[in-house]
Amino acid sequence: MYRHINFLQSPYITIIYIFCFLILGINYVVSNQSLFDLFVNFFNLKNRDMKDSSPLNKIINSFVGFIGMILYALIITNNIQPDIWIKDYAIDYTSLLISSLMIFIALLLFLGFNLFMTKILQYIFNINRYNVENYIDIFVGSFISLGVMLFFVSFINTYFLLPQHYVLYTLGGCLFIFYTIKVNVSLFQLFSFEVRTLYRFFLYLCIFEILPILVLIKYFSALIV
Repeated sequence: MYRHINFLQSPYITIIYIFCFLILGINYVVSNQSLFDLFVNFFNLKNRDMKDSSPLNKIINSFVGFIGMILYALIITNNIQPDIWIKDYAIDYTSLLISSLMIFIALLLFLGFNLFMTKILQYIFNINRYNVENYIDIFVGSFISLGVMLFFVSFINTYFLLPQHYVLYTLGGCLFIFYTIKVNVSLFQLFSFEVRTLYRFFLYLCIFEILPILVLIKYFSALIV
């Protein structure tokens, strides 16, 4: 009789969670920045200055952030197509690793595309350099913080049995919505709230927000199929 297998039952997933919690603990001891500070900064539309964070702090947060986003995307994909990484009644780690790598590359391309085009627009529209650097700090910091919080969302979804994956979809969706709001608020600050620069804002919005999302939807649709 066939027994349903979920990739989250793999012991390697548990090891990943334990390792991430361990390095987050080390991060707190070394940098004295708690997860509460990270969460408060994410939900603060004005965004506190994080430039003084140590390199180790940034590296650890970035690592956990990307892991969180990858796990979140894998769980949603698995919910849509439960047997996508199952082969011969066992977990196909090769295809799972390839999918994780593809998600990681997609996240890097999304991040890199936004940063590159921001610099392009800086020179095209002669935007103040300080405003651009401040926006990039907010964008990257919020992106990483979102990933860290999605890490905890995926952890709760994995180890706490809740009906219909309410935490995964509801809480995750709310985080994405707030992240979008925060980034767009920083965009208004980037263009200095001037009416004559609103067209730049809408240009930026179409290129950096709508287009990448459509590309990612197409990308993951092909991955699932």
